[in-house]
Amino acid sequence: MKRSKRIAELKKLLDRQAEQEAIKLAELQSKLITDKNKIAQLQDFRGEYINSSVQIGSRFIPAQLQDREKLVKQLDYAINQQSKHIEMLQKHIEYQRRAWLKLHGKVEAYQRWIEKLIEEENLIETRQDQKKLDEFVTNQYTRKG
Repeated sequence: MKRSKRIAELKKLLDRQAEQEAIKLAELQSKLITDKNKIAQLQDFRGEYINSSVQIGSRFIPAQLQDREKLVKQLDYAINQQSKHIEMLQKHIEYQRRAWLKLHGKVEAYQRWIEKLIEEENLIETRQDQKKLDEFVTNQYTRKG
């Protein structure tokens, strides 16, 4: 088996690994979009809730005001936790992106190496063919002479 073929087999393994890393990256990016939508929904709900409280205003009894304040605090806490989760997810995405880029770079390097090996193998093959042809011509000339 030619060297280029053996290296191509190794490249296939790297291709699969790079593809798996790309899939992981895409999944994380999709999760980030979903999580950002969740935090936006929480923020929208909080804003609407506060606006509705302001409009109703003085019609609340103190216990209701405390309940509303408690709910706003819970929403603030949920928004804060979701923000922290998104920050961690973004760091994880960046780590995953670097892992994929590293493998992708290796795949490209292997591809260039394989192309170089194929050129070298073709050159050697051409030289061998030329040598055989020269020997054949020499043998034909020697037989006639």
